[in-house]
Amino acid sequence: MLLDGSDIQACVAFISGHAGWACPVVFGISLAKSIVFVSLFVPGGITFLRLVGGLVGVGALPWTILIWAAAGTALGYLVSFLIGWYIGPGLIRSWPLLHNDLCAT
Repeated sequence: MLLDGSDIQACVAFISGHAGWACPVVFGISLAKSIVFVSLFVPGGITFLRLVGGLVGVGALPWTILIWAAAGTALGYLVSFLIGWYIGPGLIRSWPLLHNDLCAT
């Protein structure tokens, strides 16, 4: 299914009309895309970032949304780091990795 100009205009108009929700939504999606294992269930990635960047470029969204996206990503990576810090040593001693010579501690 190809999008024509009217579909794109309708999407831009909808997002512009609900711009107050854009920053928290972008923060949440960026956060979810950066947390280990949670990111497997959240669609997005490069397409999401290109969409946000394009909407900022045409003036449909404020440039401060990029700060919200960066903050969500940084917080997500911090959460992932803390998860790894907490369960990392126990994970190495668990069943699938216990008798693996590559993971010898």
